[in-house]
Amino acid sequence: MIEPMAGEAPSAPMREAPTQYYEALANLVSRLNPNTRETRREVYDRVRELLVLEAQQSDPPWELLDVVREQRALEEAIKEIEAEFEYEEERRRPRPPRPEEWQELERSLPPAVRRPPPRTLEQRVPVPARRADPRRVTQQQEYADTYGEPSRPGALQRIRMPRLALPNRRQVFGIAAALLVLAAAWLSIASIAGWFPFGKPETRPQTGSEQPSQSLSKQDVPPVLKLSPAEWVERGNEASKTGDFDTAIDAYGNAIRGGQRTVSVYNNRAFAFWSKGETNRAIADYDEALRVDPENIVSLANRAVAYNFRGDYELAIKDLDRALKLEPNNAEIWNSRCWGRALGGQLNEALADCAEALRLRPNDANTYDSRGFTYLKMGQFDRAISDYDNALRLNPRLAGALYGRGLAKTKKGDRGGSTDIAAAKAMKPEIEAIFSRYGVR
Repeated sequence: MIEPMAGEAPSAPMREAPTQYYEALANLVSRLNPNTRETRREVYDRVRELLVLEAQQSDPPWELLDVVREQRALEEAIKEIEAEFEYEEERRRPRPPRPEEWQELERSLPPAVRRPPPRTLEQRVPVPARRADPRRVTQQQEYADTYGEPSRPGALQRIRMPRLALPNRRQVFGIAAALLVLAAAWLSIASIAGWFPFGKPETRPQTGSEQPSQSLSKQDVPPVLKLSPAEWVERGNEASKTGDFDTAIDAYGNAIRGGQRTVSVYNNRAFAFWSKGETNRAIADYDEALRVDPENIVSLANRAVAYNFRGDYELAIKDLDRALKLEPNNAEIWNSRCWGRALGGQLNEALADCAEALRLRPNDANTYDSRGFTYLKMGQFDRAISDYDNALRLNPRLAGALYGRGLAKTKKGDRGGSTDIAAAKAMKPEIEAIFSRYGVR
């Protein structure tokens, strides 16, 4: 699959945090049939191998710390998933016997180990009777005389409320004095700090010409806003390197409002929009870049990628035709047009474009991926598998090639296709939705 070129801004953020594997692995193992520990262990081993292979063959290779962090994150996800499966197995186990069964079990025990039976009422120790309360006897007699029947037990018990101990006059004066001292101390601290809860008092009334202006003066502007357009561009480039695309978009916007309306700024902001999934706003910035320079190759190629993602295949091919007139020996543009034509259903034309791209650059993994996708749509699964093998040999991190090879193997009846599909989903969880949008399932 084709991703847009980043222009001056880096196309991939730095590795700040390990990948979150839990959701992809959980979704993957939940679809296994049969779902046993052995089948899950095979998937885990396959994902571990792909992670190590990806770290070794990436360009540039991963740092040792990144490899350790990714492996640790993967193992934690596996541990959490297995813990959930153990919980489900424990929950589905048969419950202990009911109390009646326990009674039957107790009756079957020898007499020496049985629990002794409860004592009867006659065997219990008698409790000495209380002496009658004369007030209670009087109340009971009064109740019987009134209603003609003896009172119920506990019906006429007197409820005694606890008496509250009120403070005396000396304690009240002491509390009031303490509150006055605290209030005076608080007001003193507030006046020293310059903070007034009810508004700062004015020393003199202000006339109409002396009213404060709504706009900020130069002294009131925060230091972060005192940047030139070129400094805003640099700030946006740094934010884009770290993957902070919201900050990058704001910085590029400030540069544009400051007069820095160049092709590179529009391209970089469009790339930030694309990275956030805002395709329409990315296309709008590519339009602005092409108004500044109608023959800019990066803007034409990246806008074609965005058009393909949105489903406007004819507009994408028009942009790529313009780009090839400007640079007819650009293998990446030939590959982009191959991919766009494959998406649009022009499969034979797509094969011709991929062949030209491989002639100009023989060992290009993306071109093999595009041609394998074309063969997959044509139903030529053996050729698709061969091209996907070449793509993965050159770049094992191509999740699209791994998923496409899994689909081709599955359609041929090869059970190994499910392993490729599972590994691709672990690498890129949204890969199934992407292929479904392209009409390949």
